[in-house]
Amino acid sequence: MTKLKRDIDRLFDDFCSDFDLPRTGSSVVGGIRFRMDDTRLLARLRLPEGMDSDDIAISVNDDVMVIEGRHQMSGPGVSGTQVFRKRVNLPCRIRPEDVKASFRESMLEIEMPRCGCSTVRTIRIEKG
Repeated sequence: MTKLKRDIDRLFDDFCSDFDLPRTGSSVVGGIRFRMDDTRLLARLRLPEGMDSDDIAISVNDDVMVIEGRHQMSGPGVSGTQVFRKRVNLPCRIRPEDVKASFRESMLEIEMPRCGCSTVRTIRIEKG
């Protein structure tokens, strides 16, 4: 049932993008919830308890985001390292130099301004 919902959402998103209509809203990829509007792409991810902002590294380029985390666990009867890595192809191009991130109560939020570079340009063909 979940696959059917994703397929229908993708179908509507493709239809909307073909006619420059707003997309259907949010989608979830690899546990990351994405929401996109005309100017930005917002990503939200709940991280394991005990992690803080120093345990997390985020890298982005035009259309790929990587989130990595490493947390040293210690306490009575508990020791070890908790590690994760998520690499996601973004649904649009973004401006990496303007990306902002915040982390509160295990929730990581990444705001990525969309790149306005994808405008259509008509090319005039020169004659012979």
